[in-house]
Amino acid sequence: MKLLKISILRNKINSKNHYTLFDLRFFQPPPIKRQIIGNLIRRSLIKMTLCFLNNLLKSIKINEIKVFVSRKNSSSYQLIDRHSSLEEISEPLDTIFLRLKNLNFKRINKKKENKTIAMIRLNEPYEVLAKDIITSGNLRVFTPETKIFNLTSKKLKILILLKLKV
Repeated sequence: MKLLKISILRNKINSKNHYTLFDLRFFQPPPIKRQIIGNLIRRSLIKMTLCFLNNLLKSIKINEIKVFVSRKNSSSYQLIDRHSSLEEISEPLDTIFLRLKNLNFKRINKKKENKTIAMIRLNEPYEVLAKDIITSGNLRVFTPETKIFNLTSKKLKILILLKLKV
């Protein structure tokens, strides 16, 4: 017994977005509101699309993160634990680690590398965005405008090394 017919009225794809307009036809009065059913279908389709895109693009993720800190006048860096906090950085290091782990990178060339090192280097107060990550010429960040953290002190130098699993 059919309860619902879903038709695609319009499907539009461009370089940045993908739009689809659906028509829902009910053969019997639905037991719950039509908006609720539409939202459930929309959420399911979005989840399926995101899973498909992740598998299709085979994005590259950050595997390991090391944070090094130095005073401005010193040349030696010290490794900082992920669970520590620095008042010179606006967010806790745990939050920064999560933001970095959620970044996706894409390969520009077809040249394969098994492991790649990326880095963030700061010598002055600055708002760090994903586009500030220095990678090999072969990789780019999917979302370059993602905010990672703010360095608010002039007294610190920060070096963050990121190991990417390709």
